[in-house]
Amino acid sequence: MPKDHESQGNVLIEPAEIASRLESIDPQQHEAESRRIEEHLAHRLRLGGAITYIDVNGHHVIEDKNGTRPFAAGDKFPSPPNNAEFEIRELAFLHGVHGVRSDLDEWTEAVSSNAGDEVISDEIELLVIGLRRIEAVDGIALTKLHARYLEEVFNS
Repeated sequence: MPKDHESQGNVLIEPAEIASRLESIDPQQHEAESRRIEEHLAHRLRLGGAITYIDVNGHHVIEDKNGTRPFAAGDKFPSPPNNAEFEIRELAFLHGVHGVRSDLDEWTEAVSSNAGDEVISDEIELLVIGLRRIEAVDGIALTKLHARYLEEVFNS
C-alpha cells in the first residue's frame, strides 16, 4: 500500500482528494465512477469502518456504524476493522479493480465443474483475482489474505 495510506488508521484516501473527486464528478456523465465510490464507502461502513468528510453545512464529521457526529480537532480516528474482506475491498478500490466476472472466469469455473469440482467465486474472490491479474499485490501476500478471507467466511 502507498506510504501515505499506511499509518492513517481508517482513512480511505486523503479527505480533500475524495471530496475533490466527488465534486468534480458529474453524476450523469460519470455514473459508474460515482456509484463505485458510493458503493465502496457503503461497504466500508457495513464492515465496521469509518469515513470523515465535510458535510453540507461545512462541518467536519465522522460517520461510522454508530451514525454521524462532529469530528473535532484532537479526536482520534477509529482503527479499521481487522478482517480480510475489508483489506481486499480497500486494495481493490485503491487499484481500480472491480469484482466482475469475465468470460475467462466463466470458462475456468466450467472446466473445474467438468472435472468434478464446484468452484464459484464470490465478489471478494473476483477482487482477489483482479488484484492478482494486475500484480497490484505480491502473490504470496495476496494468497495469505485470500486464505484469511476464506477462514473468516467459513468460521462465521
